[in-house]
Amino acid sequence: MARTGRPKAELTLSDEERAALEEDIRNWITAWNTDPKPYVRTKTADEITSNASPVI
Repeated sequence: MARTGRPKAELTLSDEERAALEEDIRNWITAWNTDPKPYVRTKTADEITSNASPVI
């Protein structure tokens, strides 16, 4: 069976990359909590379920 995708070594983060990613996420959370924007639905429940019904 052929292996697809990137090698495992490429999927792991170095300590520096992990620290930078964590800092970016924490900064995003802080900014979001400072000025939160509520989720606004643009479709009704019926519109959503009518699109999902072929899959279900």
